[in-house]
Amino acid sequence: MRKKSFWRLCLPAACLMAAALRADVLPELHPHAVRAAADGTFTIDSASLPGGWSRLYADLPGKLEPGKRYTATAQIDLKELGDDSRLLFLIRPAAAPDHTADIVSREYSRPGEYRFKAEFTVPGNIRDYTFQIHVRNKVKAVLSDVQVVAGNPDDVRIDAAAGNTGDFVLPPLPTGSPEFKINLPVPSGKVIDAATFGVSESNDDNTAQLNAAIRAAAEQEADLRLSPGKYFFRSDRPVSFSGLKNFQFDGGGSILVFHKKHNSLLTIDRCRTVAFRNFSIDWDWDAAPLASYVRLVNAHPEGAYIDFEFIDYKEFPVKKIRVADIDSVDPETMSVGVEGGVNRYYEFSPGQKSPESEWLGPNLLRFHVRTPELAADWLDRAARRELFRMRHYVYDMIGVDMHDNTHLTLENVNVYSAPAHAFGVGGHQSYWQFLNTNVIRPPYAPRRPITCSADHLHISQSNGYFKMIGCDFSFGGDDCLNVHDCSGFALRRDDHTLKPCMQDWYFQLFKAGDRIELRNDDFSPTGYIAELRSNNGTEFIFDRPLPQPTGQGFVMFNHSYDSSNVIIRNNKFHNNRARALLLLGRNITVENNEFFHQQQAAVEISTGFTTDAWSEGYGVDNVVVRNNTFSGQNGLEASTGGRVRDFWIGGYNRWDPLDSTYPILTNILIEGNRFENPTGLALYAANARNVIFRGNTILAPRTKQRNLPYRGSIYAWNASNVFILDNVFIRSSGAKTYFIEYDSSNSSGIFVRRNRVITPN
Repeated sequence: MRKKSFWRLCLPAACLMAAALRADVLPELHPHAVRAAADGTFTIDSASLPGGWSRLYADLPGKLEPGKRYTATAQIDLKELGDDSRLLFLIRPAAAPDHTADIVSREYSRPGEYRFKAEFTVPGNIRDYTFQIHVRNKVKAVLSDVQVVAGNPDDVRIDAAAGNTGDFVLPPLPTGSPEFKINLPVPSGKVIDAATFGVSESNDDNTAQLNAAIRAAAEQEADLRLSPGKYFFRSDRPVSFSGLKNFQFDGGGSILVFHKKHNSLLTIDRCRTVAFRNFSIDWDWDAAPLASYVRLVNAHPEGAYIDFEFIDYKEFPVKKIRVADIDSVDPETMSVGVEGGVNRYYEFSPGQKSPESEWLGPNLLRFHVRTPELAADWLDRAARRELFRMRHYVYDMIGVDMHDNTHLTLENVNVYSAPAHAFGVGGHQSYWQFLNTNVIRPPYAPRRPITCSADHLHISQSNGYFKMIGCDFSFGGDDCLNVHDCSGFALRRDDHTLKPCMQDWYFQLFKAGDRIELRNDDFSPTGYIAELRSNNGTEFIFDRPLPQPTGQGFVMFNHSYDSSNVIIRNNKFHNNRARALLLLGRNITVENNEFFHQQQAAVEISTGFTTDAWSEGYGVDNVVVRNNTFSGQNGLEASTGGRVRDFWIGGYNRWDPLDSTYPILTNILIEGNRFENPTGLALYAANARNVIFRGNTILAPRTKQRNLPYRGSIYAWNASNVFILDNVFIRSSGAKTYFIEYDSSNSSGIFVRRNRVITPN
């Protein structure tokens, strides 16, 4: 399950320091571990320090100005490391008690020479960000060229209208997904009415009755139908469609309402040539709301607590409330993603340590946040009585959980709400489609603050061939569509054994007999692909001898899965948290869709791993994004390398973007789209080769509170063969200039031709 942060940083465990020392009361250089030379080099030897984390260097607060962009650099000669030892570079507030406000976190844990370079923008609400260097345990290193400068001196800017010179040959154009057919079931002539098994609107729980009807349909090779109505399901057992063949379920327009504590609401697994039509799934909000609209009405002057009013309730129905997070709400759309807004995380998973809360009245909650560094910000927002969405569920129970199905169709199916992903896909599922299948608010509750509390559709594994046509995904708690295969990171223990560095959930996805490819930690190929002999619960064992990594360890691609060949056509993605599309596969077509008011970027094309959270994707190739409209994206101003972006191509290996020139993302065509009112860059392209951005229209007629000077422009980092051709950039009060910019120290082959910058009459 993937979790996001505001700046989309992949934070290593190294960042999880229990306490941060104040830079203004310490020498800038640790007197017992750092020696500075006259030529500006620093020699580090932490052998005399106690074990664990130590801070070796920190700038005095005030050098980094809020709202400004900087580049931090260092040349690293990492000579020796002891066991579990690391060198860490951070941009962190001097007063921060932990990692949560870090905007740069870069870790090195293997001897060698490295070039550290990180771009960042200092947030506008915290004034004591500092550049810091930390070590864990025993480290010997020499650092030179350690500096933080304004902007990026290696950036080259090209006026969009003028272009640049140089010959080029356009590579073969990406074609996207081939067309493919999903087989539909053939009616058997036999139909079972679920009512004959006791399914009734009068039942408090219909789980056993509907499961009995499903088993009977399987035994009799019959289809199943449900009479129109509203049916309740309260058992912790899911409604289960398993092992069915040539089967159809017609819900008759019914609404299935769930309230439970464990397991998915409805499962479909190991089915062949099946169709599910004409029903809706909802959650019992009277028993337990999934989220709430709240107004910030009071804040403690020193940040000890904040008080929220639940605006849709005279008395909130649940007294033992869970506050998973709070998200700023746009009062015009009543959806998350608002300029100058915040997203604060507290208890993403049940049982995590969360601030205490207490009820001051039937609909007034005091939340003991204890954040003195944000006291002024909370007071300011309370004075404005800002609106937020408070989630009470996140990754709890998937709405429709699908595994290992082939030739599966969902048509005219709605998920009105679910306490996790609306739809989840895993295993070897292939050849399946959503037709007019939606995640939307119900007509009888149009003011609900949320539909699903996590992703609308989350594909963690599959064998691809998926179509999504004519669907509406909106008001969810996370990304609209996240399509990927899970990877993992591991360290070489000996010639045949790898030690996993990943969450248990990922570790369990690698099974004996799976074909595993090993990549270096910058995603460059090792040439090694072999069957996994065993996963014994603590390590991976291979029959063939393992290579030596060029970096710290290996990224593991499981080629038993391949979530490629995807068609996303004629859909609407709007008013949701996080991104609309995360595309992490091969052969993908995205065309004729409408994107409106995503909290973050509309589209993310990526591959990456962390060691303590999520690891997704095996590289991207042959993607077409064509004839779509993008409007009002990234209200939260999520950024990469200090640049806000509305369409993001980039890799990551513990940090964003991937600090490597290896192009893990290739052959991407973005053409004929309309980018209207972007918040930041129209495109940020990193870790990519052969990116073609042509025939698009970019305009920003609406000004914003913070009108970024690069609205609608394009930036490249660690990228090659990027073609910006035949686009129309329209000047307005929101964007008077357009340019293409790239980091000349790591990017090449940036071709800008035949673009027009026009001023409308």
